Amino acid sequence: MKMKSCKNEMSKKSNFNKSKKAQIGLEAIASISLLLFLFLGMYLIYLAKDTEIIVLRERLDEREDCLKLANTINNAYSLGDYVEITVQITENITIEPGQQRIYSENSFCTIPLRTISQNSSLTYDSFTLQPGNMTITNDNGLVIVNNG
Repeated sequence: MKMKSCKNEMSKKSNFNKSKKAQIGLEAIASISLLLFLFLGMYLIYLAKDTEIIVLRERLDEREDCLKLANTINNAYSLGDYVEITVQITENITIEPGQQRIYSENSFCTIPLRTISQNSSLTYDSFTLQPGNMTITNDNGLVIVNNG
C-alpha cells in the first residue's frame, strides 16, 4: 500500500508541476501579448502624428512662399522705380490685386498694394504664378510680377 501512496503522491506532484509550468507559460504569453499591443498602439499614434507633421510642414511652406512674395512686392514698391528683384517660390500662387490678397492652396496673406499686375497695364485682374523664379519689377509705381 505504501508503494501506491508514494506513486499517488509523486503523480500529484508531477501534475502540480505541469499545471504550474502551464500557468507560467500562459502568463508569459499574456505579458508578451500585452506588450505587443502597447507597442502597436504607440506605433499607430506615431504614424498619426507623423502625418500631421507632414501636413503642417506643407502648409507652413505655402505660407512661407506667400509671405516671401508679399514682402518682395512691398520691397520692390518701396525701393522705387525700375527696381528688379528675383525671388523663388515652390507653390502655385494666385495674386488678386483688387482684394489685396495672395493665395496658395491652403494659405493666404495680404498685401498693402493694389497696383500689381502680370503685365505693364493695371487691370486689377487676378493671375496665377507657377513655382519657380519670380521677377518683380517696379515700373513707375506699378509692380509687375512675372514668372522669370
